[in-house]
Amino acid sequence: YELSQRLSRERSDWTPRLSALAEMMPDGVWLTELAFDPDEGLALQGSAIGNGGEEMSRIRRLVQDLRSHPAFAALIKDVQIESIKSVLDGDVEIVKFALTGQLSQPPAKKKGKR
Repeated sequence: YELSQRLSRERSDWTPRLSALAEMMPDGVWLTELAFDPDEGLALQGSAIGNGGEEMSRIRRLVQDLRSHPAFAALIKDVQIESIKSVLDGDVEIVKFALTGQLSQPPAKKKGKR
């Protein structure tokens, strides 16, 4: 019963964050993966349509929006661009990126038996 309540609470905590993330996504940028781990933090992977360098400013804007949005800033600190790679899909340039963010407060360590 406690696990069910905790999972329900954690899921509802993410509802406003996911809504905010959808609203802050720049045009021509989309996510392909979102992962959150209490020990590792936030990991996002996505792509942007190449547009003469405009895609880089859009990715940087997403990072800045994640850093400054209250729903994310309270949980995640130091959102960084981990990697960026440009690939061709036919004649369209696609920029693939990975973002990471550390937890603002690491989870409390569980006490183990010695």
